[in-house]
Amino acid sequence: RGLGDVYKRQSQFIVDSTLGLITPHVVPALLFLVGVIISFATGTSWGAMAILLPIGINMAVGFGVSIPMTIGAVLSGCLFGDHCSPISDTTILSSAGAECNHLRHVATQLPYASLVAVICLFGYLVAGFTGSPWPSLIGGIAVALVVVIATRVFGNKEAA
Repeated sequence: RGLGDVYKRQSQFIVDSTLGLITPHVVPALLFLVGVIISFATGTSWGAMAILLPIGINMAVGFGVSIPMTIGAVLSGCLFGDHCSPISDTTILSSAGAECNHLRHVATQLPYASLVAVICLFGYLVAGFTGSPWPSLIGGIAVALVVVIATRVFGNKEAA
């Protein structure tokens, strides 16, 4: 019995425990949120991915959800949490390299990254309910364009 067997049993337990509680439509969004929480709390995207990918792939198979979409939800959630975590090594090194206050650096990252995370969360919900990533991709591009245009039109004129 190797480590792979242990992961498989543990992730199968999670899938069996959630089969009656959640619908397949919310699996990508749920895995995105769990990835955000784990990576933000631990400060590591790679560690969170190592924890969540075996569970997420097994959930995708068990619920009949797209495996690539599930992997994307896990990876993007883990990257967001790591990017915004005040205990992440990349966040600490970024603020140290820029010679700025660490907590101020974290505070400036949160609004921008959180906007993207909310858009992604809705995108994973739409993709889960439609079964296709295309509506989410088109909607995400449209929202990004609106944000860019609104920033150009209504943004701070003094910064230019």
